[in-house]
Amino acid sequence: AAFDALVQQALNKKDDEIIILFVVEMVHYLTTRNFDHAQKVNNNEMHHAQSVLTQYETKCHKAEISHFECVVADGDPRHIIVDSAKARNVDHIYVGHRGMSQFDRLLMGSVADYVAHNAHCSVTLIRS
Repeated sequence: AAFDALVQQALNKKDDEIIILFVVEMVHYLTTRNFDHAQKVNNNEMHHAQSVLTQYETKCHKAEISHFECVVADGDPRHIIVDSAKARNVDHIYVGHRGMSQFDRLLMGSVADYVAHNAHCSVTLIRS
């Protein structure tokens, strides 16, 4: 849903550049104490990220959007999104929002909430 909203916006402004950021929270060996398991999970996550970005790339080509970049990053999505947007001087962030329960949001924090409150630019939350 967030991507579709982004595509509509890009079609209205042909000169805009789109950066599609997929953040993977890698499992680190120290948290699992099982290197093989951590490596398997990480490989699966990276494969999934590349698969999703390939789909987005195809959608961009079909929509005749030529100025886009697909990026995979490792880390806490909240910080990666906000920091990457600032470093690249992004003027708008579209972020999907799954609608976590209040308890989950309190316990883990919402990526969308964090981005909305900490980004240097405008943020549009798209409910999935």
